[in-house]
Amino acid sequence: MKKHSAVFSFIIIGLAVLFLADLCRVIFLPLKPEDITDKRFTLDCDIRIPPLEERMQWNTNYKLNSLGLRNEEVPRTQGAKEVRILFMGDSCAFGTQAWVGQSQTYPKICGKLLQTEFPSLKITAINGGLPGYSSFQGYRLLKILEPAYHPDIVTVCYGWNDHWEDRFSDRQKVFLNYADYYLNKSAAFYILKLVVKGSGDFIRPLRFSRLWESVKAKDVIRVSPDEYRENISNIIGLCRAKHIKVVLFTAPSNPDGAVPGEGFFETQPFRSFARHPAYNEIVRELARRHSTGLFDLDAAIEAMPYRRQFFADFAHFNGRGHELVARLFLKYAEKEKLVSLPVWQ
Repeated sequence: MKKHSAVFSFIIIGLAVLFLADLCRVIFLPLKPEDITDKRFTLDCDIRIPPLEERMQWNTNYKLNSLGLRNEEVPRTQGAKEVRILFMGDSCAFGTQAWVGQSQTYPKICGKLLQTEFPSLKITAINGGLPGYSSFQGYRLLKILEPAYHPDIVTVCYGWNDHWEDRFSDRQKVFLNYADYYLNKSAAFYILKLVVKGSGDFIRPLRFSRLWESVKAKDVIRVSPDEYRENISNIIGLCRAKHIKVVLFTAPSNPDGAVPGEGFFETQPFRSFARHPAYNEIVRELARRHSTGLFDLDAAIEAMPYRRQFFADFAHFNGRGHELVARLFLKYAEKEKLVSLPVWQ
């Protein structure tokens, strides 16, 4: 009896030591972003990677700069009479589909048109669009890009990826990423690897997300309407704190390009497409509430005949669409007197 009691006590003490060791790791261990499973879903959404040579993906050729953007390098120091415009967004700004070239995206065309319109200024247009990004990620990304680029104007166009369905929401993915990280750094897992050393695949890094993906249905909205409202408001607040002009975009759609059970909607429930107008309404609501600029691109394109001619699918612009967006934005910028020298210059 005493022998069993001693063994039990030894096990309890051992587990307590492992628990305390792992608790210290969580509190004191410096987190290494490079070890995170999916860097798109971290507390700071750190996407910094080395510059890439030209590659082909998403029906386009592209190159990324040192901050992971489809853009040339931008000096940290702002030049004389320079106005910087950062176009935040998703794949629609990035320029996927229809073989849209690096200089054929609407952020880059906007930069050229504005430069022609304001020859006495130096217009620097920065493409901050990233495929698959939601407003949740966009807010965290802006906290990286703002101190790097010091933009004078930030445009914000999210929504599509926010209302898609997945197995986890964006916030849940952050939790799972960090849970995966600390699990694989834990003393208990280290002991387990020593005990079963040589068992091959069993020792590969554990992933909570893999476990849940095997049993969880793909029916969670990535960013709920309330979270979307919060994220966009946070972006506005961050810009206001830095005296940056903000322009909210509504994201247009091409219903003719959305067919249930085909293409993108082979794996994405078609009901998620029907949520899009509600997310655009949130953008309009926030523009009124916060008195920010509103570029209602959705309304402008919806009023046009044969709007499908500007789209590669249900959401992404083709080359003609990027040109149209840029020209409409130029008219908006002129009307609203958006472009002017920063106060400090």
